[in-house]
Amino acid sequence: MAKDLENTMVGNNVYILTEITNETTNGLLIQLTQWVDKLPLKNNLIVPQKPDEKDITDDTVYIIGKANSYKSYTPYEAVPNNIPVLNVWINSGGGKTNITKSVLSVFNMASAKGTIIKTYNLASASSSASMIAISGTPGYRYMAENAYNYIHFGRYSADTAHTDEIDILTNDLK
Repeated sequence: MAKDLENTMVGNNVYILTEITNETTNGLLIQLTQWVDKLPLKNNLIVPQKPDEKDITDDTVYIIGKANSYKSYTPYEAVPNNIPVLNVWINSGGGKTNITKSVLSVFNMASAKGTIIKTYNLASASSSASMIAISGTPGYRYMAENAYNYIHFGRYSADTAHTDEIDILTNDLK
């Protein structure tokens, strides 16, 4: 595959146009994390709060603060210039789930900083790429007229030499 067609980021545009693998996507992950790192923190993000010692029991579930909701913008409403927007252009047959999860984690970090993530399915978003296509901000997920999202039941292959690992592998598969 030509180097210029691999998954890359230019400005605030992400292009996922090949298979999602370590070889084609690690550079994109570096670019994305550097971009997200430069985003300013919002004042209304979740802030960890230390619980009172007297309220802690063995059954305590910690609530890590409270987030104020952001104003939502409709696709036909102009997003103000101070709101960061990440455009994700997709035409991919999918690829590795683990590297896709890394991309989605960075998208979550960007969303936590108030970024609107617009996803554009140009022709196909298959398998792992379909997970990226649906990860956009609600109301900002676009699909071309003749495009398709294709998600399937995943495949899983694992090998073990120990019978006690079979239950673990079975649970992972489920």
